[in-house]
Amino acid sequence: MAVEQVARDLRLPPYDVLPEFTLADTWQRYHNLMLGFALLLVLLLLALAGLLRQLLVIRRGQQQLARERQRLEEVIWGTDSGIWELDMLSHQVLCNERWASMLGYRLEQLQPVTFATWESLVHPDDLPEALLHLRQHLGGSSERFEAELRMRHQNGHWVWILSRGRVVERDEQGRPLRMSGTHQDIMAMKAHQLKLEHGAHHDALTGLPNRLLLDDRLRHALSTAHRNADWLAVVYLDLDGFKAVNDHHGHACGDELLVELARRMQAALRESDTLARIGGDEFVALLVGLHGPEDATPVLERLLEAAARPAELQQQRLQVSVSMGVAFQPPGEAQASAEQLLLQADQAMYQAKSAGRNCWRVAERESW
Repeated sequence: MAVEQVARDLRLPPYDVLPEFTLADTWQRYHNLMLGFALLLVLLLLALAGLLRQLLVIRRGQQQLARERQRLEEVIWGTDSGIWELDMLSHQVLCNERWASMLGYRLEQLQPVTFATWESLVHPDDLPEALLHLRQHLGGSSERFEAELRMRHQNGHWVWILSRGRVVERDEQGRPLRMSGTHQDIMAMKAHQLKLEHGAHHDALTGLPNRLLLDDRLRHALSTAHRNADWLAVVYLDLDGFKAVNDHHGHACGDELLVELARRMQAALRESDTLARIGGDEFVALLVGLHGPEDATPVLERLLEAAARPAELQQQRLQVSVSMGVAFQPPGEAQASAEQLLLQADQAMYQAKSAGRNCWRVAERESW
């Protein structure tokens, strides 16, 4: 057997011819190894398939996240909003470029942005109310933080901003950890709002206060005069000869004359006084802070001169005058109402008309 084995190993005759290779022989000799290898291959293929499937899910998730991020960026871009995120522990603020550009800065010029940075940029008159709204939201008494406030632009002027935000993360005790929100430039809205408010309280032609604003200022002036023991005067003015201007030169020319006379009479008053237009050619002047009736005389004379001075309009020389009635409210006496003072001044104005116009008359004290 040893000789035979050596002959086989050396492939000497008659063992120099290789035996025929068959799958059956291979299976018979290595079937356990082949089954194990096949099982391992199947397991590897299954694992690879699972990995590919997982990668596909991740890829789809990334694509979905990218689409959501793009949509969010488009929404932010479309609304022209600045976005911010406040870390309540470090007081650091993360914000986008638009947040800074609303105030005329590049983002890197403000870095690092902190809560103190925001406070320093908010108008001092608006900061207390904004902080109050912020504390209310952080304490849970309001659903979100919202405040209209002015922030200082790099050029020095103030920009109206609508700031909104919500707490997006709290700890186990309910204390806020993170807050996110937006800034929107509302300068155009504020300008429109101020225009509407101005239109509601001012005359559309001359820009002077109207009857509504006059009543408010007159009531306020009465309270102030009573508190400071000052005299107060209500002057009712009616233009003389204005109807003839309208009849002969047209309403457009008449309107130009009203605007010019309103400008002149406004300039004749002191800074603390008020001139209002309450009708077609009727005006009321409110003189405050008087130490006595004599303090009103220079103002009344300037009003007469301003109205009587000729005006060159549409290549025509136009001239009118004004009749004025004055009602005083002395300190230390029973206080008249705003309506009573206007009525007494109106009656005194008609006395000036009867006296020849282009003058003033003072309401009788008994009528106060």
